[in-house]
Amino acid sequence: MRKIILLLAIGLVLFSTVAAQNKETLSRKERKKEKKEAKAKEVASLIDNKNFIFTAQQAIPMSGPSINLTSDYNLILAVDSAKAFLPYYGVAYQAEYMEKDGGIKFNEPMSNYKLDLKKGLYNISFTANSPKDQYNCVLSISKSGYATVHISCNKRQAIQYSGSIEKPEN
Repeated sequence: MRKIILLLAIGLVLFSTVAAQNKETLSRKERKKEKKEAKAKEVASLIDNKNFIFTAQQAIPMSGPSINLTSDYNLILAVDSAKAFLPYYGVAYQAEYMEKDGGIKFNEPMSNYKLDLKKGLYNISFTANSPKDQYNCVLSISKSGYATVHISCNKRQAIQYSGSIEKPEN
């Protein structure tokens, strides 16, 4: 009789422990799902407002290995203009005489802006015409905020960057 009572008590303790773990696991999954949905709404809002900052974490040149970036390099979209401060690694077909300011740098109005949503990815394309060159930019942004930017221009080989988008501070 004592053995039966002891086995029932052990079974009850084990059952309550397993039930508590399942409840905790479910709540963790639910919190993770809610967090994911909130991030997707935030990303959609940033893209709809055309107001976000792409922060580059890696440069991927057409030739050569990818390069991890340690400094702050970004592409800022602000309603109707784009501002870029990105490093450049690749082949320049035409270089300016005595140019000391390398990289991809512009602060120009966007033209030919186009937004598509395909297979859960936002695809944004636009053109920025600066006095030095014409930049064709294509952004692919996931609902979680991770993004790639492909930039091609007339005087340089194309380059791609990977990183994430976020809300501007002001």
